[in-house]
Amino acid sequence: MTKRDDGEFEPIMEKIENHTWAGKTIPSNFFAQPGSENVSAVLFSNAATITKFNRMGKLAGIVSKNVKMIRCGFLYNPDPRALFPTPFSIDVDSEKYEESWSDSLTMYHNSNAKHPLNPKLFPDISHIWYDDRKGFTGITTPYDVLSSMTVTISSDGSRPVEEERRTLEG
Repeated sequence: MTKRDDGEFEPIMEKIENHTWAGKTIPSNFFAQPGSENVSAVLFSNAATITKFNRMGKLAGIVSKNVKMIRCGFLYNPDPRALFPTPFSIDVDSEKYEESWSDSLTMYHNSNAKHPLNPKLFPDISHIWYDDRKGFTGITTPYDVLSSMTVTISSDGSRPVEEERRTLEG
């Protein structure tokens, strides 16, 4: 990120050729690799966790009323000029709290696919495309959770499921 003369921040875009970790190197841009035209899209979630199941159980009324869950983290910021996510914190028992099984699902579409996938087949998730000229474009669900932690507390002395941390979606 760099600061412009007018005081505003803007991202620095760099093309990454490969990724190296623990002595192993793999090429970047999966959809540009040979044979990848046979993959229409990749479905990703960082929220398919035990804590997600616990929150969904709480919303369905099958978790003890003695258990309190507080979820905090960062939401996608829909402002096209935004460089940072929006922080949030909410009680899962709040009337304002909503969560569905499709929340935090993102489909990365292959612009080179032989058989592109129609995003209308998956209307409740975010969809991302990449094009060398346009960069990243997409259809996002309002305020996608990018990262969160759920603190679970029991008032009856039992030991609730430990808190879980999730890292940012790619």
